Amino acid sequence: ASTKAFLDYETRITGVIRVGSKFGESSDAIRLSLDRLTQSGLLKVSDAAAGLRNLLSTGIGLPMAEQLMVRLGNAAAFNRQGMLDYGQAIVGATDGFKNFMSRMLDNAGITENISQILKEQGRILGVNVEKLSDYEKHMLLAQGIIQKTAIFQGDSAKLAQTTKGR
Repeated sequence: ASTKAFLDYETRITGVIRVGSKFGESSDAIRLSLDRLTQSGLLKVSDAAAGLRNLLSTGIGLPMAEQLMVRLGNAAAFNRQGMLDYGQAIVGATDGFKNFMSRMLDNAGITENISQILKEQGRILGVNVEKLSDYEKHMLLAQGIIQKTAIFQGDSAKLAQTTKGR
């Protein structure tokens, strides 16, 4: 079991660093981000690495990816799908973000359809979503998620203070 856990950890860390490097992110910056994301003890390093890898693969950059991980963590604290643990909910949501799959984004408790979020953000910015590149759609979706999760700010810190979070 220890060997399997180590191999999973190593694979996820290597994966996020390799993907991040393809988009100009340094391994040191990624490791610092992982440290910040796992500082509360709620999120395992392997889950943080998997989530960051998903987000970085969209080209949105490390600062935005880390911000989304925090926002998704706050949303997942008390709103995630009941059968998922905290890390699974976040990783699933990042996969949904990457692949534009609303059902997966719902893992963290974000129930609004991705196409609706994109449409709202496009209307706010005055752009036609259909004409945007995937990168532009991901940036638009990131802004929408940041807005949608504002009401959950601080929830992961509250979870960390509960018996379940410790």
